[in-house]
Amino acid sequence: MKHLLIACAAASALGLAVAQDNVVASEAIAPEETVVETCQVQDKDVQEMIDAYLAEKGWSGGYNTKKNGDVFFIAQGSAVVQAPVNGANYIGSRMNAFNKAMLDAKKQMVEYLGTEIASATVRSYQEGEFPSPDAVKESEDSTSICGKVKALLRAKLDAALRSEGIDPYAAGAESADAAKKLLASEQFSKTVKSCAEGYVIGLQAIYTCEGGASGDKAEIGVVALWSEKLQQMATSVMTGQPVAGVAAKKKVIEQIAKDPGALLSTFGVQQKIDEAGDLVLVSFAQAGGVSESKMAAKGAQGKAKTQAMALLREFAGEQVAVATDMLNAESTEEFEDATEVYQDTSAYAEKVKAVAEKIDMAGISVIRTWKAKHPLNGRTVYGCICAWSPKQANLATGLKKRMADTPRRPVVKAEPAPEKAKAASATTNNAPAAPAKAPAAKKVKEQPKPTAANYNAGGISGDEDAF
Repeated sequence: MKHLLIACAAASALGLAVAQDNVVASEAIAPEETVVETCQVQDKDVQEMIDAYLAEKGWSGGYNTKKNGDVFFIAQGSAVVQAPVNGANYIGSRMNAFNKAMLDAKKQMVEYLGTEIASATVRSYQEGEFPSPDAVKESEDSTSICGKVKALLRAKLDAALRSEGIDPYAAGAESADAAKKLLASEQFSKTVKSCAEGYVIGLQAIYTCEGGASGDKAEIGVVALWSEKLQQMATSVMTGQPVAGVAAKKKVIEQIAKDPGALLSTFGVQQKIDEAGDLVLVSFAQAGGVSESKMAAKGAQGKAKTQAMALLREFAGEQVAVATDMLNAESTEEFEDATEVYQDTSAYAEKVKAVAEKIDMAGISVIRTWKAKHPLNGRTVYGCICAWSPKQANLATGLKKRMADTPRRPVVKAEPAPEKAKAASATTNNAPAAPAKAPAAKKVKEQPKPTAANYNAGGISGDEDAF
């Protein structure tokens, strides 16, 4: 998760020294509390970053086992950020890429649950040309009286054409010549159809990253994880059933890195443990503004919040359908002059659809918003972090009921103040009142801005104790 997105010409000696200091300092910090670490700049694509993360954890795709014997399932996905890096829509396209990468991981999981597959393979080989049925029939008729009459008429017609300077067999001669040149041909085709459908519940993004090869489009990568504990939490969203607590940790807000460099590459839902030992779902989402104005910033923050809430709903369960059609087809023709003509007519189509039906989710709260300049194009990224837990859902439901049960009273309009009271208030003290002394502003430690030198292309990793 320490790999960086941008490849610079060379890392400075100062950058390397800072990297070593940060690595040493992070050894005593829990994974969920680790902030961005500076390391030697590397140019790696998303798949390499995912592979490195899985190798570091000792995990592989499919089922894995924790030290305590609990099993969990790993799926992965990636998607290209289609918008140009320097374009106005790049920030929003990054969030789209995460959603596509997560959809790719859901596709892997639903295909694992069960896939219907059908295939058909055909190969044909031919040398020369077989006569057509019409040609065979014409040959058989040539010995009959009718055939001889037809031949006589054809001969007279050919003679008439030649007298006019027309070669009646010019086109036929060319076709015969072409047929002689073709020695052999081979055709091959294989069609594969597959489809899968299933209900995916409790799949969280344990790790996300952002990267891409130099000079190419950027990518978003995802490592998604399912476990029994995550499914219980997702079921709680749908049913309201409580989830058993575990060993307590810090407050959730204290488990989230304050450095925007780590938040820039963090997307999706992660399950964490709060200070009371309750399981909490934390959703990370981002959006970009149509401009750099304050009004656009407000809209971007609203979009980020909506994305974060949608991710929580999707974690609770989606119906996922996958359909793929593949055709592998090729042909080769060999001619007398030792030349060959090869053609590939392959095709591939894939469609993945995930639907999360409408449900009422009480207790979603915004625990933090943030903004930062993206190091690749300098545009502002607006982030929103939402949280949900069964405890908060129960509190919200109870509060809603209390508010609904509160008796309504008619609004009483305030009477205007008497004229004498107004005059007395105006002349009580002719001397102007001394302005209240403003409290001294508390100095806030400025967080480092993400740059090409400190941008961490790997987002915050999920808490392993929480799944």
